[in-house]
Amino acid sequence: METHTRRPVLDKRDMTRRWNAGEFGNKIAVWQSLDEFFAAADAGELPADTFTIRNYKPSSPFCCFDVSLEKMSGVVDEFVSRGALFDDMYVNASATDNDKLTLQAEVQRGIGGLDLRYSHVKKKMRDALAEDERNAHGLKATMIVRTLLDPTSQDWLDHLLDSYPNHVVEMSVWSIGMGELGWNTIFWEVRHY
Repeated sequence: METHTRRPVLDKRDMTRRWNAGEFGNKIAVWQSLDEFFAAADAGELPADTFTIRNYKPSSPFCCFDVSLEKMSGVVDEFVSRGALFDDMYVNASATDNDKLTLQAEVQRGIGGLDLRYSHVKKKMRDALAEDERNAHGLKATMIVRTLLDPTSQDWLDHLLDSYPNHVVEMSVWSIGMGELGWNTIFWEVRHY
């Protein structure tokens, strides 16, 4: 796989657009706007039973996991009533099989090798890191990543770190294949913001 330095990812809206286009590798279904999501629902084109509603603003409190289609409008209405902008929200299919999670992590290259912020708690990323955040650097970080990611995911992580210098790669790793490509790793974000 040939690697070229890519344009930096400086905001979440750009990151999500590029993620949806497959630029960052294995992912799950995502709709870049609520209008796009509800149009897919009306057309009967939803590949999952539960969804995660997110906000384009980093660290936004307007995020809700595992929302059924029937409850989506209510969650959107609640977020809007609390100050969220309709046009700042997007949706992805919920990741499943949390009991098979092996790693929730953010990784980047630092001085002396990889810097890894991670958790082995079998919960969503925010919750896992809040409950038991760990940090590893250099060889220890590399060994954790190499032990848990399947070979294709390892190659792709290297590609992302080469292509996006000084960026953080956020990922979840399972003991089974996940996502559109069936790797054991979903790359949620590549960011420099």
